[in-house]
Amino acid sequence: MIKGSNVALASMFISTAVAASEASIFDLSLEDLMTIEVNSVARRAQSIATAASAIYVITGEDITRSGVSTIPDALRMVPGIQVSQFDSNKWGVSTRGFNSRLANKLLVLVDGRTVYTPTFSGVYWENVDLVLEDIDRIEVIRGPGATLWGSNAVNGVINITTKSASQTKGSLISSRLDSTGEQVFNIRNGGALSDSADYRVFAKFRKAGELEPVYSALDSDSLKTGRIGFRIDGQQTESSNYTLQGEIFQSDVYQDHFQNLPDVPNYQQYIKSPLDQRGSNLLSRWTHNGDNGSVLTTQFFYDSTYRKEVIQNESRKTYDLDVQYQLAPINQHHIVVGGGYRFERHKTKDTNELMITPNNLNSALSNFYIQDEIRFLDEKLALILGSKFEHNEFSKKSIDIQPNVRISYALNENHSYWAAVSKALRTFSRGERDAQLHFTTLPPFTELNPTPLTFVGFTKSIASLDPEEVISYEAGYRGRITPKLSVDIAGYRNVYTNLRSTHELEGFTFTPTYAKIQLSIGNQSAAVTKGVELAAEYNFSPTWKLNASYSYIDMDNRFVGPEPATKAPRNQFSLGSQFSIDDSRSLGVWLRYVDRIPGVGATPSYTELDFSYLWSVSQNLRVGLIGRNLLDSNHDEFLAEFLSTAPMFVQRTFAVQFSLTF
Repeated sequence: MIKGSNVALASMFISTAVAASEASIFDLSLEDLMTIEVNSVARRAQSIATAASAIYVITGEDITRSGVSTIPDALRMVPGIQVSQFDSNKWGVSTRGFNSRLANKLLVLVDGRTVYTPTFSGVYWENVDLVLEDIDRIEVIRGPGATLWGSNAVNGVINITTKSASQTKGSLISSRLDSTGEQVFNIRNGGALSDSADYRVFAKFRKAGELEPVYSALDSDSLKTGRIGFRIDGQQTESSNYTLQGEIFQSDVYQDHFQNLPDVPNYQQYIKSPLDQRGSNLLSRWTHNGDNGSVLTTQFFYDSTYRKEVIQNESRKTYDLDVQYQLAPINQHHIVVGGGYRFERHKTKDTNELMITPNNLNSALSNFYIQDEIRFLDEKLALILGSKFEHNEFSKKSIDIQPNVRISYALNENHSYWAAVSKALRTFSRGERDAQLHFTTLPPFTELNPTPLTFVGFTKSIASLDPEEVISYEAGYRGRITPKLSVDIAGYRNVYTNLRSTHELEGFTFTPTYAKIQLSIGNQSAAVTKGVELAAEYNFSPTWKLNASYSYIDMDNRFVGPEPATKAPRNQFSLGSQFSIDDSRSLGVWLRYVDRIPGVGATPSYTELDFSYLWSVSQNLRVGLIGRNLLDSNHDEFLAEFLSTAPMFVQRTFAVQFSLTF
């Protein structure tokens, strides 16, 4: 189960087990859970009870016991997070609305390295494919985190942290096979390099399962991917430590891409679009802990990616430096300051549907941030003031400012309250600023085009755009109502301006075979969202717990031009039971409901049931039987988009998994 879920209480995750070889989460009291530390809210370690944000923590053991095989499926544990699976290798993940294949208001990091693509400001989740046993925790902030994390942290931050090399000594072999044909195989070895340094090397192979196409005439999709990597953690001195890690990956995807061009049969068709993607990254981090309580951290990472498919052909190299200094406490003040510089080389090649000009571009981003946490009333009350100052070549403004004001109050050891007002920005990506996208073809003599001409629609970007902006108002409560019942409530109201829009007709260009329409991409749209996220946990006994979670969102989108598929399910609900049968066996059941998504890309509501049965056969061997989406043979989670591939049904699956350590 999720450590801290009695406090952060985003308790959607139900399928769990308690192995004999591990400490049981049922042995933890609320007071123990209140001391769980998180790092994402303030970019320093702090108790989850004092975090002035809607924060949720998934531990590595939670993921192991869940039976999920991907990080997006693990994120379904978090209330307020929307996860939509498009096919066997593509997901849309967002929080508090605006979900899509490339949701652009959520910042995702792996060990401090950003993994979103600046081409579209989204995340290719198929590339966030870690060895799940190596994950230490996933911290999820629902709500803006731009003051410390910068642009793209508009609606939330997902911070994935892997275990240190000292935590993964010895060898691991794990595997999984399910009824759709998914295959996962991991191998890992770790040990000591010296008295002060440890290492880990790993390899992972994954073949995605073949899902059922929504359109029966199409083939199923598939993915094969492999990666190898390493991590070294060492103690340089008594007060200084370092980390060095890296990986290389390659994947091949076979998919059908929807073409909408004037020179294809019937103007619209699905074609084979094999995707070749590969990449590498290297990260180093050095931390020095001062005798007076100060902490200096320096981090540098290099990331290289290559992606080629029918719609897109690009390569990118990123160099990123980040320095942070946590000052020693000054009376009631706890100050964190930092800054960074990122340099990118981006190369593209034009395709029939996407042209980015110029094809080669070097860009840079620099930032500075400061935040002060001031504590009063014997540290029961905390006032947090801070701001991020960012210079980005893609923004009209010379400096983008992203401030926040937060407050938290611990009434006593059982009840705490928090509130926040913050501003966050999303800088427009190259795909919006520099790209010309062919997005539709209107055949002649049809309802939308009664003329004898074929009309072809293209977007025309504006070189200079204001960043998208949100002003967010949040408040929350965490507490224990009775010795057995604990709850977490968060409410919010977000006001968005300068949202991306396709709105103005720029003119017509006539060719011998069709008329070309150009629409400009601007930022004249707006939206207001408001919602509440509620989670509760009830402990019947030391071996049996019930979890319930509910989230509600109301979106008032005020789009100029066609409205993109950015709606969200108004209601999401889950209820589950966790039961430890004995010291070596356990059973988890998770019932979850996701409301329909209205508007463009509408999907029906669905209710599903998952279960997991885990058995610790010995101290070193654990096996599991997993069932997912058991109430229907399949259901639809697909959100239609301009750049679409063939949609697939999410299917009922049964899986067997094992892990062996030695």
